[in-house]
Amino acid sequence: MTVELPIELNCVLLTSTTAVDLLDCESSTATVTRSTPRPTRPTSADETTTETSQNTSQNTSQNKLAACYRLVEGGSRLLMKLRTTEGEFGDLKATVVASTSPKSATVVTFPIKPLSLHCRTACLQPAEAGRDLNKLTIKGTFGTAVAHEWARSALPDIPMYADTGDKERVLLFRNVFTGSVLKVTYKRNLVTVESDNLSTLAIFKETVSRESTLRRISVEDAVEVKEHTIPGFLGLLHHRLQNLMALSRQVEIIDAIKEISTAEAEGSEWMSPEYKEILANADGIRRDHKQRPVMMQYLTGIITDVFVDRHRLRGLDVRRSIPRLQALIVDYDFERLLEVFSEDFEG
Repeated sequence: MTVELPIELNCVLLTSTTAVDLLDCESSTATVTRSTPRPTRPTSADETTTETSQNTSQNTSQNKLAACYRLVEGGSRLLMKLRTTEGEFGDLKATVVASTSPKSATVVTFPIKPLSLHCRTACLQPAEAGRDLNKLTIKGTFGTAVAHEWARSALPDIPMYADTGDKERVLLFRNVFTGSVLKVTYKRNLVTVESDNLSTLAIFKETVSRESTLRRISVEDAVEVKEHTIPGFLGLLHHRLQNLMALSRQVEIIDAIKEISTAEAEGSEWMSPEYKEILANADGIRRDHKQRPVMMQYLTGIITDVFVDRHRLRGLDVRRSIPRLQALIVDYDFERLLEVFSEDFEG
C-alpha cells in the first residue's frame, strides 16, 4: 500500500477489524510502532439497544491491528507491505497525518474481502488453463445483478454492476500468494465457481450463504470435489516449504563458510555452487530466517484450512486430526503429507 501527499507526510496510523500482517519493507525508512488494539466502545445509541445487539456491534467493530508508521527522514511518500488472511474480512483504515501547522489528517478506508488475495486477470496462462478444477454450483431464484453483488462481496477488483441483459458473465482470478486460480461464471438463477483450491470454494460458499440470508433469498448449492486437485495445490506450496526448511541449515553454516573463505588464499574458488550462493545471499538468508516462524505459521494455516474444508464439504469433522497434520508440516515431508490428505475419515 502506497500513501503519497503533495505536501510533507508526518505519519500513517493503521487500524483493521480483520487480521493483517505487517511485512518488512527494505526501501522504507519509516519506523513502525505496534500496539495492542482495544475494542471499540459502543456509542450512546448502541447502549440503549439490546444486549445481543451490543455484543454483535462490539465483535464486528473490534480492531485486530493498531500500528503507526512514522517517517524518520521526512518525505511525502510511504510504502507499506501488508498481507491478509483469506476467509477473514473487514475494513483497513489508514489515518494519514500531514506535517502542517496545525496538523491535518484524512482517513481512507480499504475494504478487505473474504478472498482478498485474489487478483483479477484477463486470461489464464496455458499451464493454469489446463488444471482440473473443483466446482461449486449455486442455484436459486435471483437475478444477474444479485449474483454480481455476491461476487463483489467475496472478491476484490470487481466494478459495480452494469446491466447488459441476461448474458452469462465470466470472471477470472489468480491467488497472488499460492498461485491457485479461480473462475466465476454467473447468470440469472445460476452461479458456478471453479478453483483448484477447495478453501476458495468454501469461502465463496460461506459468503453467498451470508449474503443470501440477508436478502432472504433461498439457494441450493452442490460441490464437485476432484481429489487429484489436492496434490496439485499442495505442489504450489512445495517450493516455499522446502526453502523454509533449508533456511535453518543455511543460517547455521554461513559464519563457518565466511571464516573459511577469508582464511583460504584462493578465496571462494574451492566452494560448491551451493556454498557460493549461500555466501552471496547471506544477508537475505538471515533476514528471511527471522521471518521464518511467521511464514511457517501462515503456510500451516493455509494447508490446515484445505484439509478441514476438503472433509467439511463431505460433511465430516476432522478437527481431531489437525495436530497430527500440523506436526507433519513442521517436520515437512511432502509424501507423508499427501498420505494424510488421502486417508478416509468416517463421520
